[in-house]
Amino acid sequence: MIDRITIGRSVHERLQPYNTESSINEFSIQKSVKMLLDYGVVIIRDLLAPHDIDPWGKAALQNLDDAIAELKLRDIDLLNPGSCGNEPLSNHELAMREDLRLDLRNGRNFRKMREDKGVQSIRMRPAIVKIAFSPKGKYYRGNYGRFNFQGSGPDGSPMPLKVGEVGAVISLPGAANQAIHADTPV
Repeated sequence: MIDRITIGRSVHERLQPYNTESSINEFSIQKSVKMLLDYGVVIIRDLLAPHDIDPWGKAALQNLDDAIAELKLRDIDLLNPGSCGNEPLSNHELAMREDLRLDLRNGRNFRKMREDKGVQSIRMRPAIVKIAFSPKGKYYRGNYGRFNFQGSGPDGSPMPLKVGEVGAVISLPGAANQAIHADTPV
């Protein structure tokens, strides 16, 4: 399955600077869109520069360690749900959707990364936006994201694109498969 959903950039694309329009061509964009339509996911190898994304990964893991330690002080063991009798609750820094899966949103390490002018933003790369928001395949009318988020259903006007801050979804060992859900009205 990994091989079917993975796009390798061409030599020409890889020779272009990261973060530029030419770092992924129209053919690769359309191939990526097709993967999203066919499988609901696409992996694009080496699209983002390691020096741009590695610090975010490290910040996410530091935020996870902070959350685990903070919750233990409240008699909540994030790594062993239900073992202490208290259930983790969502808060500003962390959202628990189900046991052993959490969204890290606003920990101190992410806040520090956002303030650091030397760290490139990875949110609004034109190719990523174009790939993520162009598919309108056979399931488009049934995309329940178009019915919530104040949407008006499949025939309504699309809502304006809103891109939040960089965060991380972490699935710890033993987490169940995530339920299908909509993150956007598109």
